Order: sequence, then C-alpha cells, then structure tokens
Amino acid sequence: MALHQTVKQYQELGLAKDRFRSGRPRSVNTSRVRKNVKRILRGSKRPMNKMTSDLNISPTLIRTIVKHKLRFYLYKIRTRPT
Repeated sequence: MALHQTVKQYQELGLAKDRFRSGRPRSVNTSRVRKNVKRILRGSKRPMNKMTSDLNISPTLIRTIVKHKLRFYLYKIRTRPT
C-alpha cells in the first residue's frame, strides 16, 4: 500500500518527498535551544532544573531534548561498597 501511495504522489507532484504536514509547528524545540542544552551538558554537573531556569524552558522539554534529540542517557555513577 505504501508503494502505491508513493508512486501516486510522484505522478501528481513529480517528487517523492513527504508533503508538508498540517499542525502546530514546534516553536521552542529549535536547533538554537538544542545547541545551548548540548553546550551546557557537555562538561557540567548542573541539575536539569537549574538549566530550565537559565534557558527559560520547561523541565519536560529539557528531558525530551536530552533523551531523544541529543541521545544522552542519564545514569548515576555507582561506587563500590567499602
């Protein structure tokens, strides 16, 4: 079915790219914000809550950028019991 739709779209438009999607565009999760988050995360041990106040964006958006866009995974360094 997907191949048929692609062929039909190519015949109509002359190209096989996706069409423009309807809906509200992302206004906060821009490349500028992602670059700032990456720069802050690169060498710091700052909590994400502090970053949200600095960049003036929501904590949920920071987590989304870190996990899905930058593909950073948070973990706690474990120490050996003494």
